Amino acid sequence: MAADWRRVDCSSGGCPPFEDCHPQAVGSCSQRIATRTVFPWDDALVESQFFRRISNWPPLVPLANVVPVILSAHPSLLTTASRVMDIAVIAVVLLIFNSLVDAGTQIYSQFEVSRRVPLPGFAQVLKLVVISAAIIYDALSILLGKEPWVLLSGIGALTAILLLVFKDPILGFVGGIQLIANDLLRPGDWIEMEK
Repeated sequence: MAADWRRVDCSSGGCPPFEDCHPQAVGSCSQRIATRTVFPWDDALVESQFFRRISNWPPLVPLANVVPVILSAHPSLLTTASRVMDIAVIAVVLLIFNSLVDAGTQIYSQFEVSRRVPLPGFAQVLKLVVISAAIIYDALSILLGKEPWVLLSGIGALTAILLLVFKDPILGFVGGIQLIANDLLRPGDWIEMEK
């Protein structure tokens, strides 16, 4: 008989076997174990909620295999359900990716080199690019049932308008990246501006 996942208590340190508990309890047990180790890297994973987010993955795998069997008699529902499952998988993968990037940024900030070359700006750019690509390439193409390149060609015209509207924030963003990349400013530097 499987353990009731609502009664799983990892506070005593006695986590049940992983196959006997709910994925959320597995995430909770993993967090509890990670906070008791001496390694700082797993603490960064806990703070970035990596274990909680990765515990959302196991329920999707059997669900993705069971839904086509259950809905095989209803092709229209099967198409909709498979699209929803694909988007759910993309969302979970993006959450896990964001947690890993946040944990990597936190681990990097513990090193001395992080004072000279701050990484959070680059991490935000990486997240923005990956999430945008996932939304355009996967989510919209899955929902609309079209190839992503068709969507990108339509977005090309919209990009010109967005560049005109958001010109100043984009320039400020690019300027900040150049400041970081070229090491022009460091914490503690004085900046003088004429009136």
